[in-house]
Amino acid sequence: KEQTIEANKISARAMHSILSSKSTNKKLPDITVVAVLKRPCEAKESSDIHNACTLLVELEQEFLCKYSENLTGREKGLIRLDCDARIGDLATHLINKFGRKAT
Repeated sequence: KEQTIEANKISARAMHSILSSKSTNKKLPDITVVAVLKRPCEAKESSDIHNACTLLVELEQEFLCKYSENLTGREKGLIRLDCDARIGDLATHLINKFGRKAT
């Protein structure tokens, strides 16, 4: 458990480095949201999954914006496909855990 908490903190710092730039000072992503993004089954409320999806989209957009010059078209496509698949997985967990009313 302690190792998982520490891993989530490290992940949050890595995400923060992607989301922050010299002109913006974004706060560290919420550890609960980071945990749900990594392990959707840990969601306690439907809003946890929604917030994880939002964080994932922000990460995707910011990463592609910052590093697109260094990525091939194929790599960009794979990043988009991976994010889409993860959002699909989060949506599946949302419906399975909280029912259709949560969507």
